Amino acid sequence: MNLIERVKNILLQPRETWAAIDAEATDVATLFTRYATVLAAIPAVVVIAAIVIGVVIAALGSLFTPVGGMAGATASIGMNTPGGGKVNIDTAGLEAAGKKMEEAARQMEQASLGQAIAVQSLKAALPETLGGLPRKAK
Repeated sequence: MNLIERVKNILLQPRETWAAIDAEATDVATLFTRYATVLAAIPAVVVIAAIVIGVVIAALGSLFTPVGGMAGATASIGMNTPGGGKVNIDTAGLEAAGKKMEEAARQMEQASLGQAIAVQSLKAALPETLGGLPRKAK
């Protein structure tokens, strides 16, 4: 009987399995070579598997590392795609667009409270382009 089947039977049918084990005639050397050494190797296999998984996660993480590295603010973030392509995100542009939109939202809130706001100041607070799409003039 192999080790995996023996362990499964001990867990699922303990009474019958231990009775069968009790009836077996075996010496100490056989116990060590067939069971103890295999069971003792499990922690080493787990450590090796953990190292391999860690290396794989680190390799995948390097695909999404910002272009300028991790230290400090970067003007853009680049990500490598599995097909060999590259995606760049202009973080400075996104930050500037976000600030302009916050200003526009503040002005719209003032307008909703009844305060007059010039259309030109509201247009100036909004970005000219967002996501590569130009603002339409009406």
